[in-house]
Order: sequence, then C-alpha cells, then structure tokens
Amino acid sequence: MVVAVVVAFTLPAGAVPAEYLPTSHWAYEDLETLWTRGVLDSLSLSARPWTRVEIARALEVAKTPAAGRDPVYRRLAREFARELAFIDAPDAPRETPPLVAIRDGESEIRLSVGVDGIARGAPPSKTQIESGSGAFVAARGYLWPRIFFLTEVRAERTGTDRSIGDSLVRNEDFYLNTGEAYISFAPKYLELTLGLTETRWGPGSTGTLLLSDASIPYGSVRVRLRFAGRLELQTLSGILVQSDHRQLAAHRLALHVTPNLSLGVAEAARYDASSPELLYLLNLLPYTLVERFSALNRERTPEIDQRNNVMMSFDAVWRFRPGGRVWGEFLLDDFATESNDMPHRMAWQFGAAADGVIGSKPVGALFEYTKVFRFTYAVHYDRNFIFRDDPLGFHRGPDSEHYRLRLRADPAVAWSVALDVEWRRQGEGFLGEAWCRPGQPEPMESVCSPPGETFDQWSGLHLTGVIESTLRVTPSVAWAPRDNVRLRAGLGVRSVRNAGHVEGSSDADPELFVSVDPRK
Repeated sequence: MVVAVVVAFTLPAGAVPAEYLPTSHWAYEDLETLWTRGVLDSLSLSARPWTRVEIARALEVAKTPAAGRDPVYRRLAREFARELAFIDAPDAPRETPPLVAIRDGESEIRLSVGVDGIARGAPPSKTQIESGSGAFVAARGYLWPRIFFLTEVRAERTGTDRSIGDSLVRNEDFYLNTGEAYISFAPKYLELTLGLTETRWGPGSTGTLLLSDASIPYGSVRVRLRFAGRLELQTLSGILVQSDHRQLAAHRLALHVTPNLSLGVAEAARYDASSPELLYLLNLLPYTLVERFSALNRERTPEIDQRNNVMMSFDAVWRFRPGGRVWGEFLLDDFATESNDMPHRMAWQFGAAADGVIGSKPVGALFEYTKVFRFTYAVHYDRNFIFRDDPLGFHRGPDSEHYRLRLRADPAVAWSVALDVEWRRQGEGFLGEAWCRPGQPEPMESVCSPPGETFDQWSGLHLTGVIESTLRVTPSVAWAPRDNVRLRAGLGVRSVRNAGHVEGSSDADPELFVSVDPRK
C-alpha cells in the first residue's frame, strides 16, 4: 500500500478514481444490451468489474439523439449521473446525493446506507431470505485525482451455521460481516487495487468458469494494464486462507481484434505457501514454468502430491452484426498433471443474444448453455479452487448442466419486464470430490471418488447417478424510479424431479422472489 501511494503521487496527471461497479450489479445487463446493439464499443464484455468512470465515458461517447431517447441508455445515464458530471458531460442527469458527503477541495468522503437481498421460495411458508441479503453501511473516499477507497460493513445472512461471532438475531445465521473493502489508484494505463474484491473473468451471463463471483470477496492484489485500446493484461494474487497457506494467482490476456471481436486466454494456479511467491506475484510467466523453476531450487523434485493445480481457459465474444452477439468459454482443469488413466476435468459454455428495438421499445433474447465435468475444481492433493465452501469458478459446481433462456423488454426508463426459463441438471458428483488413483492415500481435505468405480477419460461428460432436474419459469418486472433504487419481483413455477437425488421424488411449487436494492 505504501508503494502504491508513493507511485500514485509521482505519476503524471490524468488519473481518475477507480471505483468499481460490483460484478453482480444489474447495470451490466443493460450495458451488454447496448453493446450487442452496437451503441457501445469501448467496453470489454469478458472481464468484470468495470470502473464507474470508464462506463460513464463509454456512455458519453455513444450519446446520440437516438441514444438519448432510448430507455436503456437513459436508465444507465441516470445511474451514472455522478461520473458523467465528473467527466464534464453536457446535460448530465442530476445525481441523488448520498446520506453524508464531506468535501475538501477536490477530495470527498461519502457515507451511504442501504439494503440489498433476495427472498425466494414457495409462498408463504417456504419463502426464505437468501444468504448475502441484509443491510450495509459503506464509506467511499475520492482522494483526487488518483486514490479511491471503499469499506463496507454488512449485517446479513451468511448462509452458514459456523460460528463467526454473536448472531444479531437469536437462532439465525445473521451476523455482522464484511463486504468489499479496497483501495485503488488508476493512472492513464494502469489500475492497481488492493483489498477484498470480487473478480469475474469470462463472457457468461449465468456465471463464468475460471474465476467468477460465486464466492464472497477474498483478499487480493489486482492489476489491470491497457495498451492502445487493443491489448489488456489483468493479474490477480489472492490470499484465500492465510493460516492454511492457501494462495491463488491468476492472469488474463485479452486482445480486442476489432470493436466487434475480443479473444482472451487466462490461467489460474492454486498453490500453498506461507506468503505469496514472487514469480506468482509478478504474473509474467506461465504457471507451469513457475512451478518448474521452483522445483529446480529445491533439494528434491516434488512429488505429484506437492504439485500446484493449474487451470486454463479460453474465451471469445463476437458481435457478428448490430443486434447479434455470440460468446463462449472453455476451461481445462489441472492440465499439468493430465494423463491417460484419469478422467478429463473441464467445462464449456456458449451463448447467443439478439437485441433490437420494436417501435421505440428495446427488446432482447438470450440463450446460454453450460457444462461442467465431474471432479472439476478439486484435486487429490488438495489444491482446490474452493473458498468458504463455494467454487471460485462456476457457481453450480461440477457434474452439472445448466440451460438459460431469457426474454426481455424495456417499455420505459423505470420499467423492465422479463421471462426467465432455467433448467439445471445436477449429478451426484459434488464440489470437493477429487479423482484418486487406486491405492492412493486419502487426501486431507478433498474426498476421493468412491472406491471400485472405474472411469475412462470422458467419464465426466455424463452426469453421475440419479440426476436431480430443476426447471424454473419466472416472469418478472423491475422498477427503478431513480438512481440507486431498484426493486424486482417475479412469480413463477419451480419443478424438481428426483429431488435430493432420490429416484421418483418430485416437487412442484409456485415460486415467488423479491429483490430489493435501495441505497442512500
């Protein structure tokens, strides 16, 4: 942090505060809609989070008389009113002020409060509040022109029965918790972020495969370098559990071939060390070479049980015409130890979207398919891509298939309606289950596949055991009357076959969900 601050104040002017838009924010869907229609060009759809200022600049560049009448564009301009005013955009919407704002010259500290969360279930008796829902207090500091910090304290459901202090509500998993908390600075070509943050790499709308936002924020140092608007390098060095020496490193190189086509390749490594290792922290070499270099400096060559788990992904986004977009991502897990006697651990995802305007009202359709093989994200030597019982990759975990269809219309600035159809098929494989060679010692944390099972290399292509199938059909409506306020509700049907992986067990219920996100 000291180095970051010193460097920040010795770099040339032109920097802006790097406040990030949370990876799960509703605005990303609107931004992807405008990108697909050809209204926006300067944003990369395959890596989140984006900074609020870069979004405002993209909106200002895209502003035309037609865009100014578009409900989706106007809703986004209202949400980013503060940043549009910061870049001196003419006719910028007026921002709703925060709860507290203290200014000193060009610097400002802001205090805000809010509530966010989702209640879901069959009304009325089976409805419950989802984990992560609660209230928060957030402090933001804009230390012009280069430094930004955010710290957030939450009172929320944690979704766990593990004691992390005294519950705020008796006999409920409702605790004081941390949200995102980071400090960042952003000169012209560089963004550096330190703290608890969320990172999502990949173009998927349902979720991404290598690094996603399925888990809660974890401590990391994140760097983003951009060159000539065409080449982008992102690196991440994370500490998952300091006491257990669990470290994470990842880097991603993206090439924006044209405004309509982007290609990306990413690599991630789970390794154990008492502190982040220098070569992983630098993130300039392929991780297989880093591991070999480390082995050369040891007295003995490490056994396979001491190897690091290295994953690699490839992704692409192509806007083949204004209003038409396709994308895909492919993941290969633990490729450094792949051999002919073990099943493949991989995942893939592809999707397509069409967005346009009927009359003056934006409409769109999206389809996405995701497949994750059994044993993905876990290895028998315990370098698992798991944090707090959640995958660092796709949120449904291994041995799963997921289909998503979404139809959407935006009749007005404040209103959006949608129909979501989701079909999830889940095998009996589970997160943390690893493939183990016969006669291999039991791992410390991973769980070996049941003894006696035999696998060929493509075993993971087929779901395991009794397949639980869940179908959700949910029409919904969203209302955003002003910036920083959004309510969304839907009432649909949820049908489950082979519930709990019990053959013949089924369940069907109407399902209500309500999502709230007001803040001040």
